[in-house]
Amino acid sequence: MRSMYRTLLFNAVALAAIALPAHAQPGPISSGVFAAGRDLNWDIAVGAGAAVDAFQVTNNPGWNDFAGPTAARWISFSASASNPAATPYHFTTTFSLAGYDPTSASLGYQCGVDNTLNAVRLNGVVVLGASCVFHALSATQSISSGFVAGINTLEFEVNGDQVTDGFIFNNTSFSARQIGTTVAPEPSTILLLATELGVLGVTARRRKTRS
Repeated sequence: MRSMYRTLLFNAVALAAIALPAHAQPGPISSGVFAAGRDLNWDIAVGAGAAVDAFQVTNNPGWNDFAGPTAARWISFSASASNPAATPYHFTTTFSLAGYDPTSASLGYQCGVDNTLNAVRLNGVVVLGASCVFHALSATQSISSGFVAGINTLEFEVNGDQVTDGFIFNNTSFSARQIGTTVAPEPSTILLLATELGVLGVTARRRKTRS
């Protein structure tokens, strides 16, 4: 009995040691982290032009969620959201998955545009089924494939009308498993082992009392 108890106790400790959750990883940062009116994480390129830091839009042109409740904020080619006579606009951000398993990465996000979304690309590959809402944040969407080790690039290609054009992105969730960690055992497995340990503990105490 003592030998079996020791074995189960050892297994419980071992399971607890490997029950490591998937490590959270920031992933792409929501638009709206500003310094001197520029977004620190998002760039914009007009047509085939060079990418520059996106501007914080300071005057609400009738866009929903302009002041919250999310942390995301609208960005554009200029603070007034008035843009040069060229489209499309390429809003891009990069993030690193160094030290993480890219096959385990999963992103949840919301997005909004003025005027229309052409495509969403992750590392140059079009994300099928992606959409953004006009003048507001969309429902949460997800991307669970296409990530790579190291630097990843997320791009939103947006068409505008050169009157007021802009984009907003809100990262609702992102996770990826650290390389070298072990997937946690099923909760049912841990519960079963804990139950067995409890039963054996009670049995052992009864035997000791009887003796």
